[in-house]
Amino acid sequence: MPSFVAEDGTGMSTATSLCSVADADDHFTTHPLGTTRWASALTTGQKQSKLMQSTAIAARELRWRGSLVNQAQALPLPASGLYDHLGRELGYTSVPADVAKGIAELAGLIDSQGVIAGGAASVKSKSTGPTSVAYGGGGNSAAGIAGIPGEVIRWLRPYIYTEPLMVRA
Repeated sequence: MPSFVAEDGTGMSTATSLCSVADADDHFTTHPLGTTRWASALTTGQKQSKLMQSTAIAARELRWRGSLVNQAQALPLPASGLYDHLGRELGYTSVPADVAKGIAELAGLIDSQGVIAGGAASVKSKSTGPTSVAYGGGGNSAAGIAGIPGEVIRWLRPYIYTEPLMVRA
């Protein structure tokens, strides 16, 4: 297993997570479902593994907004040109706090087999005549995007594209 390296906002080439264990612990301490999703019985290594898995899923499946800080960075954040849910431009020297919370939420939904709890099959594309719509990252449904549950997407929404890609057949 690769070593756990939380992104520090510099665009690290070695980063494996968009959320530190401390940030995830803080999030779940105040989260109503924290005791069931982020069990205190988990070791630090298990928490790191879940955070790396959730980061890998989100980085691969979602279309992220903004421009990379440098071409060598391993993850889609930090990035320039990002705005929060109130329309305020964010600096590009950190991972937005809501992104860390979303990654923690997704980590809390990953079971011991690495499967996202509540993940449902979703529509990957629709075609009408010569026009087809392919949903970014492989799927889009009311429950979430690309198989990532809506309770995670709500934290990430300002930083990802949620609209489907239009493709002309």
